[in-house]
Amino acid sequence: MALTTPSRQAVRERIKDLIETDITEFEVVHDHIPRSLEGFSPACTISSSGFAPGNQPYRYEYRFNIGIWIRRDLAAGVSSSEDTLDQLMVKVAQFQIDNAADATLHILRIPVGQFSTTAYPVVDGTPYRVEFVIFECRPAVGVV
Repeated sequence: MALTTPSRQAVRERIKDLIETDITEFEVVHDHIPRSLEGFSPACTISSSGFAPGNQPYRYEYRFNIGIWIRRDLAAGVSSSEDTLDQLMVKVAQFQIDNAADATLHILRIPVGQFSTTAYPVVDGTPYRVEFVIFECRPAVGVV
C-alpha cells in the first residue's frame, strides 16, 4: 500500500486547529470562507488558493490564503479596526514563524516578496476589512 500526500482539506483543517490554539483573539476560525461571518470580528478564514507538483518526499505544494476579517462599523471607529488588523497581522506572521517546523505540515511559510492583499467587502450588510496572507505548505508523504 502506497503512502499518499494529505489533501488540501486535511492541511486546511490542521492550520485551523493550530490558529485556534495559538491566536486566541479570533472570535471564530473557519477552514473555508463561509457565506456569512455572522457578525463575528475578528474572524479568520483559511482557503485553498493554489497547487503545484513537488519532489519527493513532497509530492505536492499547497498554497492557502489566511484571511483576517475585521468589522468596520462606524461605532467601532476606522482607526480601531485598522489597529486590530495590524496587531493580528503581526500575530499571524509570528504564527507562521512558530509553526515553520510543525511536523504535520513540514514547511509552512509566507513566500518572500509576496505582499498580502486587502479588500473592503460588505458581508450580510456588515462592512469588513479583510487582509489575505499567503501561506505555502509542503506536507510530506504520510503526514497529517
